[in-house]
Amino acid sequence: MNTNSVIKPTIDKYIEHGIATLNDVEVVDVLLSLKSDRTNRIGLAKKYLTHYNSLVNVISSAVNENVLDNTISENFHFGLRLPHDIANRYLFDKVSTAKSMHSPGDVLQYLQHSMRGSDVEQFKVLYLNNQHQIIKNDNASIGTINTAAVYPREIIKSALRYNASALVLAHNHPSGTVTPSSSDRSLTRKLVEAAKVFDIDVLDHFIIGGDRHYSFSDHGLI
Repeated sequence: MNTNSVIKPTIDKYIEHGIATLNDVEVVDVLLSLKSDRTNRIGLAKKYLTHYNSLVNVISSAVNENVLDNTISENFHFGLRLPHDIANRYLFDKVSTAKSMHSPGDVLQYLQHSMRGSDVEQFKVLYLNNQHQIIKNDNASIGTINTAAVYPREIIKSALRYNASALVLAHNHPSGTVTPSSSDRSLTRKLVEAAKVFDIDVLDHFIIGGDRHYSFSDHGLI
């Protein structure tokens, strides 16, 4: 089968009419075309979608490096993960180059995108200067599907090393629920209290669950 005879029309359709005109198989087809070889990409695209059930799950599996089989892992990671990583870089650059963090929506958008699809719990810390510009973005912990070990002492040590004046905390719940657990609440209190000793403000703690989120600040818990 001539792969180019299948791929070119899909790419042309995307260029001429936009991504909204493509079905899920065609979207995966275009992403896979970023890695050029003789593979039947339409066949792979259908295989991915059949196995993972949705486009979201396909991208999430690429992010988590859960490949369908070893023979197609190179295509899978290059074609499907690259757009996610580029978008993640764009969103972080957008918030990190801002004069100040007056748009919590942009910060939340970055955090949601960076954690979306992860099948393990992550805890991120954004360290800010006194103008509320981002100094450092740190993965404080990456754990298992339902826990990540976080040590307040290490976060405060990092804040002092970066000369941070404020922190934004975030972690994801791979289950999709955004209701804070008792340990989430306890950890947040400990971090807020420890930060206060050094005149460091904790501006918010976000829990990310898919497209949903929970803000400790919005609920009066910070």
